[in-house]
Amino acid sequence: MKKAPDSIFKLIKAMTVAEKRYVKRDLNKYTANTENYNSLLFDALNALDVYDETKLLKKIKSSKLKKNFRVQKQYLFDAILERLRSYEALTDMETQLRNKMENCRILIKKGLLGEALVEVDGILEKSRAYELYLIWLDALWLKHDAMQGVERNRDYKEETRKIFKELNELAQLNGQFIKGRACNAEFFFLRSHPTMGKEIDPKIYEVKRQNDENSKVQSDKIRQLYLTNQIQFCGLTKDYVEFTKVGKIALENIENSYLKKTAPVAYFIALANYAYGLNETSQHLELATLLKKWEEELTKDYWGKVTKARSIAIIRRYSRMLKLLGLLPTALGDEFKFDLKETTLYECVYAEYNSLIEYEFIQGNFDRVLQVIFEQETFASRGLRVLDKRRNKLLEVIIGYEQGNLITLTSAVDKAKYFHKKNKLYTDLEMFFLNRFNKYYPTEIEQFLPVYEKWKEQNKEDFLIQLWLEAKGTKRRLIDCYRAKIRAVACS
Repeated sequence: MKKAPDSIFKLIKAMTVAEKRYVKRDLNKYTANTENYNSLLFDALNALDVYDETKLLKKIKSSKLKKNFRVQKQYLFDAILERLRSYEALTDMETQLRNKMENCRILIKKGLLGEALVEVDGILEKSRAYELYLIWLDALWLKHDAMQGVERNRDYKEETRKIFKELNELAQLNGQFIKGRACNAEFFFLRSHPTMGKEIDPKIYEVKRQNDENSKVQSDKIRQLYLTNQIQFCGLTKDYVEFTKVGKIALENIENSYLKKTAPVAYFIALANYAYGLNETSQHLELATLLKKWEEELTKDYWGKVTKARSIAIIRRYSRMLKLLGLLPTALGDEFKFDLKETTLYECVYAEYNSLIEYEFIQGNFDRVLQVIFEQETFASRGLRVLDKRRNKLLEVIIGYEQGNLITLTSAVDKAKYFHKKNKLYTDLEMFFLNRFNKYYPTEIEQFLPVYEKWKEQNKEDFLIQLWLEAKGTKRRLIDCYRAKIRAVACS
């Protein structure tokens, strides 16, 4: 349909002063040394009180613009609409908050955690006020991530409870997707904080009830979300038989729907969860079959770079263990070559390093473990979590002790204690280990003995402690320990 001759005039008059300023500035951005017809025509139209084409042409001094007047009007009309779309995006609250969240992620990566927490608190305040529930949810997790690296103090648990309370509020809201996402976040949150106390633990059953009430939905995407929630609940309650059963259903739901090709992250999570369940229930032949299938799937073009790299890391991690058990002739995933020093993969290659550390440690190759730890902290430092650094420091102490090298041991203990002083991440038992390893602290051993016995009884399944307690055992016992406690990236 042909536009009225005064359409562009009406559009300009309908704009606010701020919009006009933004459009005019953008029109002039790349034309400092040339005649800008769009800007000239914009000024001439804006100066009119009533549209009059005769008066308009008199105001225009450029002969070229007069000659191409009608064409230039159309160009300007389109240019104004394009810039107004950009302006709306910049002023839209959701877009603003998303941009601020990206800024927070940059601050976290750069180690400016205090500054990130200040920013994310502002995002939470605005997202609540504007009822932007998905941003609210994402911001809560961003805050949780930032708090993981901040020195823990007496206020940490209180802040953690506040996050859980807000997640619970979100889980009460209408909307299947928001409810499902909130329940999913609650399960992950509770799993990340198993020591929060008895006041938190019973809530997982309330979250499960909410999840089950909303699980009978037809959409493949929403159903997958609720199945993932059920898996997380089984992980929290350590019901690995049910975990594996639901994990298989979730994987089949992905493979029999459009999600397999359109949602590679969801497909990755389903594969990783099912592999984790098979490993925990010692179904090693089924696990080997799944890993081979997963390796074949990675040749398809619907995988993103990060999900593919994380998949390779998990496949290698499990297949190394199966190779030790004699169930696979070689470790899988080696045909997919990716450089561990590749900067674009910092966020996921730490998983491959973790796999190598555990694999070499379990075989007693301590020099190789120290070498891999050095490489991990050098080349994958941007993706290395504080908890991984904590594990590395303690492993260095254990290796120093096992090798009987007092100089190495003393240095490792000093570094671990300094790390603990800065991050407050070691348990009483681990501090007992640190003090026991160092011969200069004999008096503290007696102080920690009651704590040690109590902690050992309560944490019989702790992966790192089991490895250390089994470090002088037979290779078969080491393999059994490794088989039982190895963890998939998506579930760690």
